[in-house]
Amino acid sequence: MLLKEIFNRTYTIITQIDFHSFEEKLSFALAGILKYSNEKFSAGIALEIALCRNNTLTILIISSNELGSDGGKALADALCKNNSLTSLDLTNNNLGPSGGKAIADALIRNNSLIHLNLSSNQLGCEGGKALANALCKNNTLTTLNLTGNRLGSDGRKALANALHKNNGLTSLDILYNGLENDIGIALAISLHVNATLNSLQVNGNQLGSEAGKAFADALDKNNGLTSLDLSYNIIGSDA
Repeated sequence: MLLKEIFNRTYTIITQIDFHSFEEKLSFALAGILKYSNEKFSAGIALEIALCRNNTLTILIISSNELGSDGGKALADALCKNNSLTSLDLTNNNLGPSGGKAIADALIRNNSLIHLNLSSNQLGCEGGKALANALCKNNTLTTLNLTGNRLGSDGRKALANALHKNNGLTSLDILYNGLENDIGIALAISLHVNATLNSLQVNGNQLGSEAGKAFADALDKNNGLTSLDLSYNIIGSDA
């Protein structure tokens, strides 16, 4: 059965019930949808329906639940409509590039989410570029965690460049993403103009002495950064 048919059929069932709590919404949604699809797929849709109707939930932690790209897309649809959620943790859900792109596209329309954790989701280059594009347009998000996502060269460059335009993000974690000197230098240069970021975590990458020197130069010009983690890189003694 096609996604649209499953959603329409289930949505009709759910909207006939007068829900009073998030728990009731989710349980009824799951009960209706599990008849038509597998558990991983339907849980994402159930959460989408619940979040589209719920206006009290502010924090959702759903890490390590194997949502996959379809679950990520369903939650992205919900983010386009929900205006109460301020914190979302999707750590380790195998969202992949398409799921990451869907979340990124939702950030362009969403103006309530403040904290987003997308660590360990294999977002890849396309996911990284999409999130960079979102950061150029979204100034509501203040905390973004992209640890361990294999963002690729173009994705990493796009994120570094996005910091030139973004003026909402205060904390960015890009640990263990294979950042090399060129990206480290680009990030450091962005700190010359970015005045809102106060925490940058780039530990566990492959930043060498040139990147170390670039960050040292940036710190001489930046007055906003209060926390910079460069541990577990290869900066050496020449920086």
